[in-house]
Amino acid sequence: MFFGQSIVPIDPDNQVALPGNLAVSLSRQVYLTQGFDRNLLLFPEGAFKFLYDQMLSMNLADPRARLLLRMILGTAVAATLGPTGELDLPAVLKDFARLGDQAAIIGQGSFIEIWDPEQWSRQEMSYQDVEADPERYASFSITFA
Repeated sequence: MFFGQSIVPIDPDNQVALPGNLAVSLSRQVYLTQGFDRNLLLFPEGAFKFLYDQMLSMNLADPRARLLLRMILGTAVAATLGPTGELDLPAVLKDFARLGDQAAIIGQGSFIEIWDPEQWSRQEMSYQDVEADPERYASFSITFA
């Protein structure tokens, strides 16, 4: 399970070293793709396969399904993590996420998000602003059984 957040440098070769607590939980084979919020999504092989299987069940006659397939699968790249958790960021994905010389690495359970730190800061302000919409999470069924 991936959780927590870190700001890490991106070196001049577009390589980012994932924090140790996240890197040790990843297999060496990973998949990187565009995210929904001008971020990147990093999946271990098993989670990407699960996502792929879910997407195969979508109705291809639905234009929204085709757009989602293009966004996720059409921009995905297979990558191999280095021995200490380093990941090469393809230029097209780095540009999409507007990454500069740093990245915010955010654990999301079964996958990891990679954000431009300024964009991530805006996301944090949004979810921390409880006055903006105090009912925003009310529709979720979160129980501890």
